[in-house]
Amino acid sequence: MMKTTDIKTLVKRCAMVCAMFFALLSTSCEEEPTEQNNNKTLEISVNSKSLEAARGSFVINVDSNSEWTISTSAEWITLSGEEFSGSAGVLVTYTANEGEKSRSTKLDIGYKGDTTPTYTVLVTQKGASSEDDNTGGSGEGGDNSGDDNTGDSGNTGGSGDDNNDDNTGGSGNTGGSGNTTSKNTRWAELPAIVDANGDGRNDNDNTLYYTNHLCDGGEKNAQRNGKARNYSVCFSAKHHVPMWVAAPRHSSYESGVNRKDTYKADPTLPANIQYNSKSTGGGCNKGHMLGSAERLSSRSANDQVMYFSNIAPQLSSGYNTGGGGWNTLEDWVDGQSCADTLYQVIGCYFDRYTDGYGKTVSPKTIDFGGRSDVSMPTMFYCVLLRTKKGNTGKSVIDCAASELKCAAFVRSHTNDHKGQKVTRTEMMSVADLEKITGFTYFVNVPNAPKNTCNASDWGL
Repeated sequence: MMKTTDIKTLVKRCAMVCAMFFALLSTSCEEEPTEQNNNKTLEISVNSKSLEAARGSFVINVDSNSEWTISTSAEWITLSGEEFSGSAGVLVTYTANEGEKSRSTKLDIGYKGDTTPTYTVLVTQKGASSEDDNTGGSGEGGDNSGDDNTGDSGNTGGSGDDNNDDNTGGSGNTGGSGNTTSKNTRWAELPAIVDANGDGRNDNDNTLYYTNHLCDGGEKNAQRNGKARNYSVCFSAKHHVPMWVAAPRHSSYESGVNRKDTYKADPTLPANIQYNSKSTGGGCNKGHMLGSAERLSSRSANDQVMYFSNIAPQLSSGYNTGGGGWNTLEDWVDGQSCADTLYQVIGCYFDRYTDGYGKTVSPKTIDFGGRSDVSMPTMFYCVLLRTKKGNTGKSVIDCAASELKCAAFVRSHTNDHKGQKVTRTEMMSVADLEKITGFTYFVNVPNAPKNTCNASDWGL
């Protein structure tokens, strides 16, 4: 027979074992992540960001299957939104840091309703005294272009200055008075900039939005210290079509992957001003401003040229098709690519227009891209700048006007140009095109011979 003291001891031990069991069970439940309980996911593309002192913007892409928020306490940062559902891109715009010292802040990203953020992104901006005032130099490099590639192996286009590796805004303008040139947007191909407040919109016409894209596939800029640029855009919220797309051209962009038609809205622009789908209409197909074949250096570079911001409606039967008027011009432009970089601006025009061949087109609105309010361009143009020799190894900034050639090539948007070879009839000076469109081209290349137009320079 057990003693009373032994029974009491056994009871105490059982109680202790039960307590330990329930404690372990409770701890296990508390340590299980909330997102697993609710099958929620949240991933971000940026964990930290280092910025130059000048104003600019960048994008944080968030992949999620739930509602989430992003916030900051910094007055010098503006977010394109604070509450989102599902996957989305957040445009983060920042002002110039005019102080001597650097500054930093945090962006908190987490599930909606949670008091503790899932991620905290540290953003640091240099002070004004630490900004490198690079004004160009011989060969590759320099703020203004620095991208006349001489065929350096692996240097995709030699494109980009070292001050704009992550800038996704502030590019482009409509010309005219009040033009300003941001330190972060001195690429040779860019038209002038009218965006003094750095919000990615034209200061004189808030229906025009600006953005640019950098290659995310490992392509390097000329200085080998950052990403190569892909292209820059001025996009119209009025027409729902790009006004122009500016880009460097070089053979090192043109091989590596195959084309995939991954059409979608540009994540750096408001979705409601773009097409709603990849559908077509109005007798038009999807015309790339910067062609797919011109960006095959990586999967991401090709995916970016499939953004709706790079697509305009082009007539499918005799313009944007084999032997069509625009394709014929594009093929000819391909032949102008050289060992030095070729700079191009492809643009649309929307007023009534008659070209050098006497072809007149009037404005109209069509169904396109899932919208019923898209303006069909009346004219497309291509503006080109390069060295005459094509293999100088010099930046266009360092070239005299006599070493450079630039011209505009213009065709009305009509099927009547099918089979039309490129001639001097469609050629005009860049200055003359500026009078028509209102844009100011090659503002970062002071010696560009915009007032002259020599057909013989282009083999015409």
